[in-house]
Amino acid sequence: VDYFELWCAQMLLLHEQYSDYFFKCSSVFDVRHPVSTNATEQLFNEIAAHMNNPWIAAFRLRTLPLASASIVMGGALAAAVDAHRWPVTLLALLTAILLQVLSNLANDYGDFQNGADLAGRAGPDRMVASGQISASAMKLAMLICGLLALAAGIGLLWVALGGFSKAFVGMLLLGLLAIGAAVKYTAGKNPYGYA
Repeated sequence: VDYFELWCAQMLLLHEQYSDYFFKCSSVFDVRHPVSTNATEQLFNEIAAHMNNPWIAAFRLRTLPLASASIVMGGALAAAVDAHRWPVTLLALLTAILLQVLSNLANDYGDFQNGADLAGRAGPDRMVASGQISASAMKLAMLICGLLALAAGIGLLWVALGGFSKAFVGMLLLGLLAIGAAVKYTAGKNPYGYA
């Protein structure tokens, strides 16, 4: 089974079913015709508008293609050389998405905490600053999302590396740094996002 061709067929089916904005895929990626960021953002904004939930808005669905693009490409490249493993790709995708959502939640909370989301701010409402989500609920969501990202990352390492090893510990430390970086971008003391 050619997993890359199967993946492309699935992306084309999604493209036909849901939107002209989603993915443009053929048997080989054509980098001369990249997917429009504005079109992708519009698609995710439309999905969020239908859900009309402050948590969905706080997750910032439009940022998830950024988190998933490198994982999808890595999976496609691995499939091209017959080295693809679906459990590794899916766990990597889950981990990346959870880290992106964690970063988005921490940004919403941190901008509120540091006064960056003032009344005159341009752009979509931020959930804590607008009062749609309390600061304590956002902190709890950050904790839950961080723990889920950690669990997914540990699962990824276990499956990808075949168990506990020096590489496992090294990659786990990098994962913990990624979680810390996602939170420290705008939240906590001395966030580096304002530097």
